[in-house]
Amino acid sequence: MDPSDFDANCVVNALVSIDLESGDEGQILYADSDFVSSPRLSPDGKTLVWQTWSHPNMPWDNTEIRIANFDDQGNLTNIKQIQQPKPGSLIQPLFDNWGQLYFIADWSNWWNLYRISTKELETTCKAEAVYPLPADFAPPQWLLGHRNYIPLDDGSILASYTQNSQWQLGLLRCSLSGTWKMQNIADGYGQIENLCGTNEAIFFSAATATQENAIHCLRLEEKTLPADMTIKRMSLSEDSHTETCGFSSATTICFKTANDELAYGNYYPPRNSQYTGLADSLPPLIVSVHGGPTSSAKTSLNLKLQYWTNRGFAVIDVNHRGSSGFGREFRQSLYPNWGLFDLQDIEFAVRHLIREGLVDAEKVVIRGGSAGGYSVMAALSESDLFAAGASYYGISDLEVLTQGTHKFESRYLDQLIGPYPEARDIYISRSPIYNIDKINAPLLLLQGLEDKVVPPDQAEGISKKLKNNGVEVRYIAFEGEGHGFRQLKNQVLALETELSFYQEALRLKP
Repeated sequence: MDPSDFDANCVVNALVSIDLESGDEGQILYADSDFVSSPRLSPDGKTLVWQTWSHPNMPWDNTEIRIANFDDQGNLTNIKQIQQPKPGSLIQPLFDNWGQLYFIADWSNWWNLYRISTKELETTCKAEAVYPLPADFAPPQWLLGHRNYIPLDDGSILASYTQNSQWQLGLLRCSLSGTWKMQNIADGYGQIENLCGTNEAIFFSAATATQENAIHCLRLEEKTLPADMTIKRMSLSEDSHTETCGFSSATTICFKTANDELAYGNYYPPRNSQYTGLADSLPPLIVSVHGGPTSSAKTSLNLKLQYWTNRGFAVIDVNHRGSSGFGREFRQSLYPNWGLFDLQDIEFAVRHLIREGLVDAEKVVIRGGSAGGYSVMAALSESDLFAAGASYYGISDLEVLTQGTHKFESRYLDQLIGPYPEARDIYISRSPIYNIDKINAPLLLLQGLEDKVVPPDQAEGISKKLKNNGVEVRYIAFEGEGHGFRQLKNQVLALETELSFYQEALRLKP
């Protein structure tokens, strides 16, 4: 296969064994699913476990965990699937030192930790919940290989989980009676992931409301954890003296949306240590829509968000229906309602803040990237609430996306919208490019020319049509950038352009 070929139909995912001495292409062990990930060996090296899923599922929809033994030639034999009480998202399989299998599943509505004993692995492969909790012990699997728990040598388990938009670190211990208890180790994080370690120390990446993501170290003493343990942040820039007094702190809000459903958001008031707003005035509001759309707005420090609050804007970072961190039912409620429920929740979030007297109703703009960029353009076509919008590499034509994206997301829209071409009419009706006549507010489009996930023609097409309709639109293309801007100069240019765009649209003084 040509590595430069991006055709989703040409991509094959398989488990492969590679001879480290010869370095050849290897031998295919398993290729009977559209996707495979997370292979892990048992302590004795005789058993392999891995995760699979097939179109149109994403790894946060319905997946399987498979187990097999190796024969004398190194081939897999006795391949079987662990028992599932009902379909669910099963992720992060891992053996402990005694050969027991752990994994995370959302059978209870929440991504919780499960265990299969060595005896059950030989018979029914039936799992038991370790510690049922209305919390997610994992984020959606956009990136493979993440780890949110680690079994320790003394039989306990260190795990991270999110509840009410806050990530925590907990230690699970099993008593002689078989009952698990949780000891809180640390809380107040906006994210915790990538747990790994040795007998002496556990390392993980984490971020707080005032510190960006960094590696943290948790020391182990005599293979157990003292109650007064400490966590050290290992940052290359930890000796810098960034003033946190100028940071805006998030208030997580829960509000009623359409049909008396609930949605969430993180509200940041404007904050600057050297300036204050005018008396008897309300701040302009920026609505931030996360990508995915199966993702989440986190409370960890985001300097690009603080850029706005430092310049007098309030920000609402919306967790609309379909966001992660609030259970499977909430996450899947966007199926097949993308372009409907997310827009409802965005508008209800804004009106909630207006009713609370927190923002200026006449000065509301909306921004987002990728799936969030789609929501920006769709919101401008469906509501007159927004004075302007900024879309970073957003989707304007849903139908075109079905024919030109990478394999991982090539059937994602089957869930979000409906199967194509059967649901073609819905794809057309929810595509901003086919609702041009309903867009009147100024639109800023920022696009990487090397983007293979949302190609540049998505921005170029709607830009041309809006100009033909006499709508103010600015299109800025970035050479050498893909799906997300990596070069610092381009990130700075994008933010400065966006600020100038809002100042003009809202008639604000620079």
